[in-house]
Amino acid sequence: MAISDVLEVEQQKEFCNIISSEAARLAHLIDDLLDISSMQVGAMSISRQKVMVERLLSEVVAKVRPQMEKKEQILEVRLSEKLPELNLDKSKFTAALVNLLGNATKYTPAGGHIVFRAEVMDDYLVMDVEDSGVGISAEELPHVFDKFFRSKDERVQAENGSGLGLALAQEVIRLHGGSITVHSQLGEGSKFTVKLPAR
Repeated sequence: MAISDVLEVEQQKEFCNIISSEAARLAHLIDDLLDISSMQVGAMSISRQKVMVERLLSEVVAKVRPQMEKKEQILEVRLSEKLPELNLDKSKFTAALVNLLGNATKYTPAGGHIVFRAEVMDDYLVMDVEDSGVGISAEELPHVFDKFFRSKDERVQAENGSGLGLALAQEVIRLHGGSITVHSQLGEGSKFTVKLPAR
């Protein structure tokens, strides 16, 4: 086989990978838009089932760990003992947490530090995602959960994103009777905290 043939095969593989990646990104965006449409008309619903929280959180970590390993980031997972079994929409709640951890790795530089905590406090399941990333300015902080909002920071604009993930995560958490808050400072990272009734 000639060198030119080998190069052509490699180029074809590369193009196929690009097409596959873009198709997956587009499908994800369409799903987000459909969820946003449901959210806007108050039609988003959840289907609850008994879920072992520790197992769910371990699955969430497994989904995002490969991205973190590519960037050689340090992930510190602190799950307290005896996390509860809760009635959750496993698919939607998993997606919300994957979004939070995914954002942490996306906007944290290579070699950065990310902490994922979960514990029960005062009858609430409290989960934190804290990173050493780019952070959010005081001006933009009130808008992070707005639909389609994306920071004007060049480091954020350099990454792919629809501006829908946090809005959807907030709605999913709200439908579970919970809340999500954020504390951040530009250049010093962010901390997102999710609280859910633990009963």
